[in-house]
Amino acid sequence: EFFTADGVMLADGLQELSESWQAMIPRTGGGWLALGPSREEVLEVSPDFEPTLLAEINQRLVSDPERSLVAWVAPGQSGQTLTTYSTADSTLTHTWDLPATPSVEPVDCAGADSVVFQTVGRSGGTQSISLAHPDGTTRLLSREWVKAISANPRTGLIAVQTTAKPDASGCFGVVDPAAEIEQLERLAAWR
Repeated sequence: EFFTADGVMLADGLQELSESWQAMIPRTGGGWLALGPSREEVLEVSPDFEPTLLAEINQRLVSDPERSLVAWVAPGQSGQTLTTYSTADSTLTHTWDLPATPSVEPVDCAGADSVVFQTVGRSGGTQSISLAHPDGTTRLLSREWVKAISANPRTGLIAVQTTAKPDASGCFGVVDPAAEIEQLERLAAWR
């Protein structure tokens, strides 16, 4: 699929749209998941292109490479909800309730129903990087990294920026969250 000024081009031709969606992700069994024009809503779209609001989000939607798992954060009055949604089976949705501040943004899917997310301060800088597990728990990975960039859902490895310089250069690396968690636990036990 790709978007045109008139709609979306599908394998069987152009489907005209009344509004300009930002993304369309096919769902197993028919229909799509779409990011609305404002990038502030996720829509379930039926095979006959009828949209239904699924969630109001913070303008960031991420998915695994196969587009079988999608993640977003929905802000609320008393908190934020991080959600993973299976495009193969919408009953396999997982949610994590998080505090209202600081702002949370999903980074990437890191495995079966797991997602890397980071908290962002008012100035836009990353405050912490964490991993949300399918059992409903979250685990802080680091407050030292500049930001998380992406993750590999097959290996669980996470690409991060480790340093930033005023000239916009920096250092980057790939980390294993399991090893990072083990190291943090050893440090906590040693203290």
